[in-house]
Amino acid sequence: MAIAPSTLAPDFSGVTPEGKKLLLNDLHGKVLFDDVWATWCKPCLNEFTYSKALEKQFEENEELVFFYVSADKKKKAW
Repeated sequence: MAIAPSTLAPDFSGVTPEGKKLLLNDLHGKVLFDDVWATWCKPCLNEFTYSKALEKQFEENEELVFFYVSADKKKKAW
């Protein structure tokens, strides 16, 4: 589904590494840093280090959420 600029993304759900269900709407009103990656993607793994460093830099900012989405089909991989 195409999303037009300046429109809200459709709600979707996922599961955290801890097994908790998370809805995109749960993050409404926050600034979202979205990183789609996979363990088999070398560029993704290279960038992941920088994403985690950026997350650490902003860890006290409660308005900013780092949202990592793994494209891996097996939970054990991520």
